[in-house]
Amino acid sequence: MWQDKEFTKVLDIEAALALLDISFEDVQRQTEMPEEEFLPLYKCQGHPQVHLTLERLKKLVDNGYLHKKETKQSVLFSLNDAITLSLCFEVFNEQFILLSSVLKHIGYPKKVSLPNLQQNFIELQKEGIFTIYHIPLYKGETLLLTKKELDQFMTDHISVKEALDFYQVNRNYFTADPIIPVHRIVQTQEGMFVNKKLVEEEMYKRGRGDTYTRPEAMKVLDLSIDSFKQVVDEFELEPLPNNVGFDKKAIDDLAAEQLRILNDIEENYYISAEAAELFGFKNRLYPSDFKRLGKSDIPSLARTNRGKYPFKNMAANAVLLSKDKVDAELKVRKLKNSILNTIYSTPYETFRNALEVGELYFSENAKETEKEWFTYIKRKFSKSNQSPAKMQDTIVKTVSTTELLIQLTTDKELMSLSENEINLSIFNEFHTKGVKQTIYSFLLDLNREQRKKKAPPYWNQRRLINPYKEKVEHKEKTIYSVDEYLDLIEYANRIDTHIKKSIEDISRMDQTSRYASTWLYVLIHLTNGWRHYDVATVPRINLQQTTLNGKDVNWLLTNKLTDRDIDIILSQMQAKVLVHSKTGKRRYFFYSQELREAFAYAFAVCELRCQESTPMSDSLIDFTGRGKVLTPSSHKVFFNGMEDFQFGSLKMNRTVISYIYSIVKKKTNRNPLEFTKILRSHSDEEITSIYTDIPQEHIDLITSQLFNLVFFASKKCRELQRKIHRLAAQISLNSIS
Repeated sequence: MWQDKEFTKVLDIEAALALLDISFEDVQRQTEMPEEEFLPLYKCQGHPQVHLTLERLKKLVDNGYLHKKETKQSVLFSLNDAITLSLCFEVFNEQFILLSSVLKHIGYPKKVSLPNLQQNFIELQKEGIFTIYHIPLYKGETLLLTKKELDQFMTDHISVKEALDFYQVNRNYFTADPIIPVHRIVQTQEGMFVNKKLVEEEMYKRGRGDTYTRPEAMKVLDLSIDSFKQVVDEFELEPLPNNVGFDKKAIDDLAAEQLRILNDIEENYYISAEAAELFGFKNRLYPSDFKRLGKSDIPSLARTNRGKYPFKNMAANAVLLSKDKVDAELKVRKLKNSILNTIYSTPYETFRNALEVGELYFSENAKETEKEWFTYIKRKFSKSNQSPAKMQDTIVKTVSTTELLIQLTTDKELMSLSENEINLSIFNEFHTKGVKQTIYSFLLDLNREQRKKKAPPYWNQRRLINPYKEKVEHKEKTIYSVDEYLDLIEYANRIDTHIKKSIEDISRMDQTSRYASTWLYVLIHLTNGWRHYDVATVPRINLQQTTLNGKDVNWLLTNKLTDRDIDIILSQMQAKVLVHSKTGKRRYFFYSQELREAFAYAFAVCELRCQESTPMSDSLIDFTGRGKVLTPSSHKVFFNGMEDFQFGSLKMNRTVISYIYSIVKKKTNRNPLEFTKILRSHSDEEITSIYTDIPQEHIDLITSQLFNLVFFASKKCRELQRKIHRLAAQISLNSIS
């Protein structure tokens, strides 16, 4: 038992929460509290939301922390009070640290007796470094620190051993020098600490001679301790014998090299935050962006504030991006925006306008090429029956192909180029397969036009490389296992958890994780065979006829949707006329009874977020960027509760369709394509070629997810509903037999 209590700050539970700037109400908001109920103390202790021993609860009762009701037979206690106190102690576990656990927390490798450690912290408290706390009802006689105070200390200080190793000074330099205070957690070099800033200033004052001391060298190069360490390693700088410094000429040469590097960066690179701003990403770039935009790490020698960019103050994960690649992509985005935001009567007119916006013109030396190319594209577009979304992508690619043709024909007509020149310039690894195929088809079209005129072809087709014959490595198509699929259903159905995390994300200004959108995105994939883009652009709903009308999203933290609300929300989605973006054919919204409430809440949360943040948006899901993708960071946040799980849209599509195909094939005499065709609006058997043998014990559960579907009452869907219900009944009967 600790005797010197006069050196500790004793706190009751309210004071401990106040120290952490937390109230009882804040604690209670961490979970869904049951209705107020009074129970015997042992029943309170046995409740799943209470994680306290019966002895601990009795002490809390003795100190008046649980309301009670006395009857003739017994004394009953508030279950809500017990849950709240249990949550308080969980908060304390996160925010406080036992004095006996400090050494492990800071990475000290040796054991130290607790009385000695306590005495050292008493001294540190006298120095104003730490405050020692005692919360009797939480940890009995144990002494505590706040983790925040301890972590800040470790950020601001360096161990004496690290300082000796870095500055190469005598082993007693710091402990014998009263100018720099030494704070002793343990009486060893690894356990004594000095303030980083004070050490740096003191070492700089002690520089002398024709050499630079370490602080002087760091000052010349304007580098932090960590960056200077990296420079020493990278450039193999050797400290001079019997001296704490470095050769002055070597450091001055590095300063000149630093200037050269900074000038190169300014001319040829953007920093990642700058590029993100140019793209309008609000400081959010992802690994795929870095790879595409020519990522380079900031050289350690450039981690200074002397150039255009304050590299010394930047986060360690800041990177450089190729200015040429960023500018090129910005140009493509500008073209795409002109296509998306300009309404013309034909795709061809939109294409020509995009060329004007991009200032893309054929040279005077290629007027014949220009004429033939535009004629070919106009004819090609007029015959196309692509959906608007697909045509937009086609126009963007055609603009890029046109730019390549313009570059190729700066000096002469395309028809004047030999087969070898075309092969070397176009049919190589530097251009996409789509671009190469488009130009190849154009070349063959020019040859056909020549033959119609009884004129010789421009090129020998056999000598041209045929991009249509390029070998493509096909990735093995996989699906999620039955266990993975069922686990994901269970995870997506944790309604209270996902509502809470969605609203926490929405309450932040940046909404970086897009949690609600990810939840809805995953749910739709679980029972629908929609492609990614169709899911990511699911239309908004109207909440005026529900109890949510006029409410904000926080209302859902303490209130529930009624059955009528759920029916209204889901019926709206079923009644919408939806089409597959790829085929233009009708698609339908499916949901299972097990996920009925999860769907309704996810739709509601996303709609309320739209009303508050993006009222002009047409879609419930707010994925941004090209293709509206589920980003790695959003994936990581949402699937934090499913370790090592990787969600993929195509893989989930294959899973849902393959399970339908497999169940129908295994349990009925019906044609499986009749039903998989409904989900994807085509009869491509390739996607159903992954036949999976579903274990018997899972058949009924998966059948309920994929066949217990509800449709709106149009004639076609009533017929579809009858088919599905007959099939589900047949499957269930076969499962029993």
